[in-house]
Amino acid sequence: LAMAAPMEGGQMMRCGPGRKPRLAVQIDAGARRLRGRRPTANASPQNRNSSLCSTSRSTDFCEDKEHFTWRARGWSRVRLAGLGVSVAAAVVAGAHGGPAWAADFVKTGGCVLSKCQLELASCLGDEKCLENLVCLNSCAKCPSDEEAACQIKCGDLYNDKAIAAFNTCAVTNKSCVPQKMDNGMYMEPPSDVLVPEFDTSMMEGRWYITAGLNPLFDTFDCQEHYFTAPEKGRLYAKLKWRVKKPNGQFIERSDVQTFVQDEDKKGMLLNHDNEFLHYQDDWFVLGMRPDEYVAVYYRGSNDAWDGYGGAVVYTR
Repeated sequence: LAMAAPMEGGQMMRCGPGRKPRLAVQIDAGARRLRGRRPTANASPQNRNSSLCSTSRSTDFCEDKEHFTWRARGWSRVRLAGLGVSVAAAVVAGAHGGPAWAADFVKTGGCVLSKCQLELASCLGDEKCLENLVCLNSCAKCPSDEEAACQIKCGDLYNDKAIAAFNTCAVTNKSCVPQKMDNGMYMEPPSDVLVPEFDTSMMEGRWYITAGLNPLFDTFDCQEHYFTAPEKGRLYAKLKWRVKKPNGQFIERSDVQTFVQDEDKKGMLLNHDNEFLHYQDDWFVLGMRPDEYVAVYYRGSNDAWDGYGGAVVYTR
C-alpha cells in the first residue's frame, strides 16, 4: 500500500499551504477558543508543529527495558477508532481529494450533517474531538498517497467518548462512510506456512513487540502485551503502548482483547464478535520458539476498512 510506505529520513513533513474550506477555518478558530487562544490566520495545531503526512516512526527508549524496542500496537481498539473517525471527520472537515473511501464529499458529508447532527454538535463542543477535526483537516494538504496515513495518525493522537460516538454514528449506525474494500494486499496465508501446533499457555506473561511490518499499525514505541491463557485454546491480552506527540511527549494507551484458537488450524487465533465497529482480527502464527520469540501475521476487517493487515515479532 502506498500509504504504508515510510518516508525517507523518518521525519514528519508539512504538506504545504493550501486553501482551507470555511468550516475548517471555523474549526481552527473554535479549537483556539477552547484553549483560550486568539485565532490567527491559517493557524492550526498542525501548522504550529508539522503535518502528520509521514508514516515513519522514530524509535524511543523504553524506560523499563534495557534496550530499544519498537512500538507495535497492532489489533488495537484505538487503531480502529482512527480508521473510522478519520474517514467521517475528514469529510466534514473538508479533506478533499482523499482516498476512494472519502472521495464523495457531498454525499458523505451530507449524510453526516443530516443523520449525525447530535454527535457532530457534541464533537464540535468537545476539545479533543475538535482538535481531531483540525488535525484531520491538515491532512488535506498531504499528497494523495499520504492522506489516509495522516488521518490514521490523527486517530492515534485523539481519542475520547465524543470521538467514539461520532465515529459510531457516521461509520457504523448510519453508514455515511463507504467501507474501504479489501484490495488483496494482506491475504490469508495458506495453512502449510502456519505452525502445526500452538499451545496458547506458552504466551503467558509479558512480551515485547520488537519488530513490525506496517508502519501505520506495527511500529509504536514501548509496547508490552500481557497474556493469560485461562483455558486451552483461549488467550486474553492486555495491550500497552505509547503514541508519540508532535512535541516529543507521548500518550499512554491500553486495551484488552480476547482470542480463540481455530479448531482446525492451531496456528490461527481469532478475535471476533466485537461491538465496536464490528471489528475482527485474525492472527496467523508463522514461527515460534518457546520463551524466545513468536512471529505473527495478521489481517482484519471493520466497518471502515476491510482487509488491513501487518506482522510483528514478539520477544521476551
